[in-house]
Amino acid sequence: MSSSLLFTIATLTYLASTGMFFLYLAARSRIAGLSGTIAALFGFIVQTAALGLRWKESYDMGHGHAPLSNLYESVVFFSWTIILIYLLIDAKYRFRAVGAFVVPFALLASAWAQLGLDSGIQPLVPALQSDWLLYHVISCFLGYAAFAAACGVSVMYLFKARHERATATTRSGGVFSLFPAASVLDELNYRAIMAGFPLLTIGIVTG
Repeated sequence: MSSSLLFTIATLTYLASTGMFFLYLAARSRIAGLSGTIAALFGFIVQTAALGLRWKESYDMGHGHAPLSNLYESVVFFSWTIILIYLLIDAKYRFRAVGAFVVPFALLASAWAQLGLDSGIQPLVPALQSDWLLYHVISCFLGYAAFAAACGVSVMYLFKARHERATATTRSGGVFSLFPAASVLDELNYRAIMAGFPLLTIGIVTG
């Protein structure tokens, strides 16, 4: 089994997860929401294994570097970090509706990598032959993922806050009943940005 096959499986799993989260919003089905999270977790595990296998494949080819060296690997790693951030949010807050606004970012990144980018493993160019590369890429993309999560939560906040103003209450009906209160979303957005800013700063410094 190759890493490319595992990456494809992870992409399809993220597609299923996104579909489950949309179904959760449409049908207000707790089972669909839980299924979306389980699918995201499964895809995350598969993608983690794919990253490890690609690292091994690099050593087998004589290159011997972490799978973070070109655009394909960077985009794949970006999708992995987005799912990581979402799973951390879900583990702490259990806001399944967040998945419908965050997981699609990971799906789009992963699908772009599989369908539009060269997945070949190349040797590092001289400018990247440094131990700092690993720290730079990891911190940068964790920061990007935190900002992606903040973006998704911000979209939720705009919808929820407008609905709360229109109804003059924090209690909502329909799909908005699945959203946390606007104040909670605002706090979650703040925490995501506060995590992303120092991570991206570290990434710039190590770069």
